[in-house]
Amino acid sequence: MHFADYGQGSVVLLLHAVPGTIESFAPLSRALSAHARVLVPAMPGYGTSPRVEPYELERVREMIEEELLSRGVTACSIVGHSGGTYRALSMALSGRFRVEAMVLLGAVAGFDETGREQYRQLSAAARAGADLRPIYDNAVAPEFAKRHPERVRMIVDALDACPPDVLADELGAFANAADLRPLMGNIRCRTLLRVGEVDLFTPAALSQALASSMPDATVQIVPGCGHYLLQEDERGTIDAVTSWLRAEPPVKRT
Repeated sequence: MHFADYGQGSVVLLLHAVPGTIESFAPLSRALSAHARVLVPAMPGYGTSPRVEPYELERVREMIEEELLSRGVTACSIVGHSGGTYRALSMALSGRFRVEAMVLLGAVAGFDETGREQYRQLSAAARAGADLRPIYDNAVAPEFAKRHPERVRMIVDALDACPPDVLADELGAFANAADLRPLMGNIRCRTLLRVGEVDLFTPAALSQALASSMPDATVQIVPGCGHYLLQEDERGTIDAVTSWLRAEPPVKRT
């Protein structure tokens, strides 16, 4: 797998969404790399990372872990967005690394049957070459979309970050993903779950439910924001992440 590697110090691993890109973390990577070593993998089939066939989430997790070990990393903090939060939780549960802290942006840890069926349908649509862009009409808060159409275009462009069949395989794997929610009590690291107030993809109630099952978790609900906090609330999200990972009190904004 291809990893972007920035800075020096304690390691922070950034895990992008489905679909997503290394570049989606660029402002956060710059901020974190001033004090830490930031590693950002491109998932299989994205960029120069070779694809995996058959696509299995556990195998991808193992690939990430093996690459980290090959770089001498045995402990890290993790920041995940959307589908990347599932990968982060899976790594925290695998026990191969000491995960010191996590930040989950729009968290997901498992699906009911309705959610699984939605992912199956998305996978089938991607494989058939359907245009998935209309799905992103509700990815951000409506007012933000009106004010910042260029940011919405950046989000939608992530659909072109990998071939349609790679995205179909990835979505299909999430449709069949193990439900991690019953295991949340085993997550021992400090965890911040940050979610938009009007996030329709991973509603705030999901983050609240996860946090209630975790021994050391805090929820931040961001007013007026949807699913893409690094675009809709860039400065606030960067401040929250850096403060959490450095064990500082969250920045209070008026």
